[in-house]
Amino acid sequence: MIHTELPETLPKDDSLAIVILGGALNADGSLRPEPLGRLKVGLDCAKQYPSAYVVCTGGGRAKDHNELTEAGQMGAWLIENGLEAGRLIIEDQSLSTIENARFTLEKLRSDYPEVSALAIVSSDYHIARSTLLFEAAILMMADEDETAEISVLSNCASPAPEKDYTDDYLRGWQMYNLLQWTGDEELARLYIQEPELFPRPTLEEPDEVPDAA
Repeated sequence: MIHTELPETLPKDDSLAIVILGGALNADGSLRPEPLGRLKVGLDCAKQYPSAYVVCTGGGRAKDHNELTEAGQMGAWLIENGLEAGRLIIEDQSLSTIENARFTLEKLRSDYPEVSALAIVSSDYHIARSTLLFEAAILMMADEDETAEISVLSNCASPAPEKDYTDDYLRGWQMYNLLQWTGDEELARLYIQEPELFPRPTLEEPDEVPDAA
């Protein structure tokens, strides 16, 4: 089940960070409906937990204004709509969900060691995958440097307004993320940019199914 708000059981202090995942900007740097929907849900979460930090993550840039990033524009919207500047954290280097997770965690561990819990905010079709990727990144980083783990305690989502995300579309991005974990970023991007190079295998139905041993 997709939730549009957080439960009331999360930490009430600054050990909690609400992480809002970025989305592509319009060419002029303005926010598209999908990231704007995420921001509205994230701002409601920030009001629900007024001591929590709020992270905007996303390094994609506007086509006609290369100095404008997803995270920067999202953060500006939050400030314009009442979020206190001291609560805002900007991660504006990541270009994928996996990088959202890695770079956000690195920034929190380096600059905000008091944070030990996360709540993830994204779109409805994306929230399960993004939560799993954050959890995987946490486990991998903890294993690498033996520092204290940060936990993903909850998530919530906004309805995606722009398009009907088909099963094939979602499977494609799931495979992209799996290829990224192998470390072959070039192959992962090729999978998304030229999917015709990766035909889906088809399995013929056997004439007879052998009995189980």
